[in-house]
Amino acid sequence: LRLRAHARPELATLVFLPLFLAVARERLRRPLPLWPLAVLTGLWANLHGGWPLGPGILLLAAAGRAWQSRTPQDPAARSLFAAGLLGALASLANPYGLGAHGVILRHAFDSPAAAGIEEWMTQGLRHFPAFWLLLAATAGRLALDVHQNRREALFWLAVLAPLGLLGLGGARFAPLLCLAAPAYVFSRTALLVPSPALRWGVPSAAAALALTLAWPARHRRWSEPVRWDRTPSEAVAFLEREGVAGTLFNDYGFGGYVAYATAGRRKVYYDGRYLFQGLLSEPAPPERATVALIRHEPLLAANAWALVWFDDAALVYLRRTPENAPLIARLEFKAADPADPERMLARVKDGSLSKAAVLAELSRRPCAVSLGLSQAVSAL
Repeated sequence: LRLRAHARPELATLVFLPLFLAVARERLRRPLPLWPLAVLTGLWANLHGGWPLGPGILLLAAAGRAWQSRTPQDPAARSLFAAGLLGALASLANPYGLGAHGVILRHAFDSPAAAGIEEWMTQGLRHFPAFWLLLAATAGRLALDVHQNRREALFWLAVLAPLGLLGLGGARFAPLLCLAAPAYVFSRTALLVPSPALRWGVPSAAAALALTLAWPARHRRWSEPVRWDRTPSEAVAFLEREGVAGTLFNDYGFGGYVAYATAGRRKVYYDGRYLFQGLLSEPAPPERATVALIRHEPLLAANAWALVWFDDAALVYLRRTPENAPLIARLEFKAADPADPERMLARVKDGSLSKAAVLAELSRRPCAVSLGLSQAVSAL
C-alpha cells in the first residue's frame, strides 16, 4: 500500500479524529493541557474540510462529561469546552479565513448527495457492513449501559449519537463512527456476561448476519478484482490506436480510468461538476474541447460533434474541426445513434432514417448495445 496523503488529504481527518477523541478521554481521567489541539486544528483546517470534527468532538465531549457528572461546572467539561472554542478560533488561520467555514455551510444546505454523487449518498448494509454493525452494536451497548445506570454511557451517547446520524446522512461520513465507536463498544466487554437465554441466541444471530452479508457476494467475480467491463477501456484503446489528439472532455466517472490507462499522458477534464453545481446530468463541454468520452446520453449536438466510436461502456465524439475532419470522414456513425436510441428508432419508423443504413453501421461495432439496437431496428 502506498501512502497517498499528497493526493487524499482526508487522511488527515482519519488520523486527527481518533486522536482528538483519545485526548478528550484522557482528559476525563487526569488534568492535561489541551491547547496543542488548537494548533492541530489550525493545521487541520489547512489540510482538509473535515476540520470541524476536531472542535466538534471536543464540544460534544464537554457536553457528555457535563451530562455524566450532572454539572456544567465539572473541571474536565469546562476544559474540553474551552479547547473546542479555541480550536474553532484557530481554524480561521487558513488562506480563506471565514470562507472555509462557508464551504461547510454550503455542504449543510446544498447537499452534494442531492446532485447524485454516490460517495455522499447513504448506503445500505451490503455496501457498508462495518458501519451498520457498529451502529447496531453501539445502540445496543448504550441501551444496556443506560439500563444498568452506567453513567459513562451518557458521555458516549453525546459523542457517538451525532457521528451515527452523520453516517446515516452520507457514505462519506460512515467511517467517522467506525473510527470512534470501537473505543466504547469493545471496552469492558468481559463484564457483560450474557444470560443463559442469550448464549445460543447471540451466536445464532451472528451466523444469520454473516450469511446475510455473504449472500450478495455469490455473484462476485473473485478472479477479476476490477470490473473492466464497466470502464471505458475499449474507447480509450480506440483513442490511442487512432492517435486521436486534442483536448479531452470526459464523463466525470471516466477520469480516473483515463489517467490510469494513459499514465497521465492524456489529460482528463476537471471542472466544477463535483460539488454544488448540479451539472452532473447535463455536462457542457467547453469550447476548447475537441474530443469527448462520455456515457450513453444524448448530450452533444450532431451539428457540432461526430460520433466515431461506441461500445457497451462509452461513446467517443470528435468536434467537427478541420483537424478532426479526416478521422470523422473515415469513422463517423451518421445513422446509428446509441446515445439516443428512442429518437433513432422513431426516425426509422417514420421513414426519415434508412433501416439498412442503421443496421450497417451497428454491424461495425459488435457489442451488446449494437446487438440490442439491431434487434429493435429489425423488428420495426
